[in-house]
Amino acid sequence: MRAADPEEAVERDALTLLDLIAREPMKRSAYYACTLRWGENRFQRARRWLVERGFVRAGQDGQKTRYEVTREGLAFLMGAKIRATKEPERNEKASRREETEKILVGIVKRSRRSISTGEVYRRYLEECKSRGIAPLSLRYVRAILKELAQRGVIKERMFYGGAHGNFVRYRYNWGGKGG
Repeated sequence: MRAADPEEAVERDALTLLDLIAREPMKRSAYYACTLRWGENRFQRARRWLVERGFVRAGQDGQKTRYEVTREGLAFLMGAKIRATKEPERNEKASRREETEKILVGIVKRSRRSISTGEVYRRYLEECKSRGIAPLSLRYVRAILKELAQRGVIKERMFYGGAHGNFVRYRYNWGGKGG
């Protein structure tokens, strides 16, 4: 996923590189892996960003360039790690999943009888259309329904249809955890 701001992307790369240098200052293979994964230009931009701000000191060790993290670099790295633990980003995918779970539980709950996966998905698509949100795939919705059944929010019952194939029906668990 690319950042909208190029400076933000360089800073994120530089932070990754700084962490790598702090953990393994003498490992040339780690830097080489970065250049292979990112490309030489991206690696050089991140390295330059660190050196310009005084977070890393570059020196020659024979024919190889050796990088050393300065105190400022360690402080920057620790500050970034602390910010990352204090301010966890709200994962868009997780919030979308929670919203989908609420929609699916509501659909199953409103149904007075057991309801098939196909019917749940059809109603889910209608609900998404009315709310103006992009629906998830049938496969993902099935996985969410299965997880809800495992948590005891809804009841799942498998029917064996022989030549017609197997199918699952769901019912709201009025006495369970979902009530």
